[in-house]
Amino acid sequence: MNNIWLEPFKAVTQTPIETAIILGSGLAIDDATFDETVDFSFDRFEGLPQPTVPGHSATFTLGFKNEKPVLIQKGRVHFYEGYSMHEVVQNIELFHALGVQTLIITNACGGMNPHLNPGDFVVLNDFINFMPSNPLVGHLSDPTFPDMTEPFDLKLRNTMRHIFNAHDIPYKEGTYVSFMGPYYETKAEIRMLSTFADVVGMSTVPETIKARSVGINVLGLSLVTNMATGIQKRDHDHAHVLNVASQKVPVFQSLMSAFLDAIYSE
Repeated sequence: MNNIWLEPFKAVTQTPIETAIILGSGLAIDDATFDETVDFSFDRFEGLPQPTVPGHSATFTLGFKNEKPVLIQKGRVHFYEGYSMHEVVQNIELFHALGVQTLIITNACGGMNPHLNPGDFVVLNDFINFMPSNPLVGHLSDPTFPDMTEPFDLKLRNTMRHIFNAHDIPYKEGTYVSFMGPYYETKAEIRMLSTFADVVGMSTVPETIKARSVGINVLGLSLVTNMATGIQKRDHDHAHVLNVASQKVPVFQSLMSAFLDAIYSE
C-alpha cells in the first residue's frame, strides 16, 4: 500500500476510521444517511486498481454519523478483471492503515438454496474459496496462518440478526462460495457447488481472507439478485442483477443505517 493514500483522509479527520463498508453490485447508501460526507475518487490514489464492471463506481465516501466517520467503498475490483489477488485486496490494506476494525462486505449473488428467492438478504456465516488462489499467497502476514473458525464475526452477525428482526425484514443465513468468473456458472457447476453452499458469487472471499489476516472483524451480507443456472428459468444478464439490486436499495440503506447506529452505541 502507498502511504500517500492516507493523506486525503487525514486532511478531513484525525479520528480513526473504525468502520468501512464495501458496496456490492447495484447497492448504494445515500449521502442522507450521514450528517456530512466527503467523496474521494479512486483517481486520487495513484496505483489503486480501478473497477471496470458496470454497477461499480470508483469512489470512496467518508461519511460522518454522530461525529463518527464511516468509509464507504463504492465499487470493487475482482480477480476476473485481470488483477492479481494482491491488487484485489489493496483496499483492505488501506482500511487497516486507517484504523478500520469493523468491515461490512456486501455483494450481489446467485441463490442456490431452493429456499432462497431473488431479493432475499443472506447473512453469511461461512465461506468456501473456490477461486484458484487467495491474497495471502506470496504476501504472508502476521500471523502467517490466520484462523478462519469464524471468518464472519459472530457478534456482528448477532447484531445484524437483531436489526432484521427489529425492522421485521425477512432474511436467511448461509454459506457463500466464491467462483472466479467472469462467466455465470454452468448447471453442472451449480449442482456441485450447491451441495455445500447456499449462494455463489465472484467477490467477498478474497477481501474477507485479507481482512481477517490483519485482525479486522467482518460482517458478510449478500443480496440474492438471481437464482443460479439450472434453477432460474431466464438467461443470466448483469443488467437484471443491477435492476434487482436497485429495487432493494431503500431497504438496504435502512439496514445499514440501523446497523451503524447499533455498533456505535456499544
